Amino acid sequence: MDYQGQVKLITDLEYITEKFSKRTLVLTDNNDKYPSHIPIEFGNDSAELLLDLRVGDTVKATFFMNGREWNGRHFLSLKGNTVDVVSKANPGSQSTQPEGIKPNDNITAIEANDKKRLDGIKGNMVFDDDNQDLPFN
Repeated sequence: MDYQGQVKLITDLEYITEKFSKRTLVLTDNNDKYPSHIPIEFGNDSAELLLDLRVGDTVKATFFMNGREWNGRHFLSLKGNTVDVVSKANPGSQSTQPEGIKPNDNITAIEANDKKRLDGIKGNMVFDDDNQDLPFN
């Protein structure tokens, strides 16, 4: 499936488990009286597809729809596959590329965004997959 909209938000990289991380792209369709805000999750390597996007860009995202049940409740998620820029936002819009990091640097933008958060706790992260009470990964 696909959806075309304007980039409203791109979240920071979120570490779910030791081997899985994700970023969420929120797209908005501003053509309606009551706009929809559609969150699409991009996990692991596909999160890098969001690095060159800016808030305000118009993009077309393709995704897979996934539904599941947990404790009698039903959940729906959209897992991002690709993102194509339809039109760029004004040059003054916010970029997801961290300041001081150039595209050719030996560090990825995701690593740069999370460096401050991980400094001091790197190597001390504990993930207990057996006791997770979340309905999804």
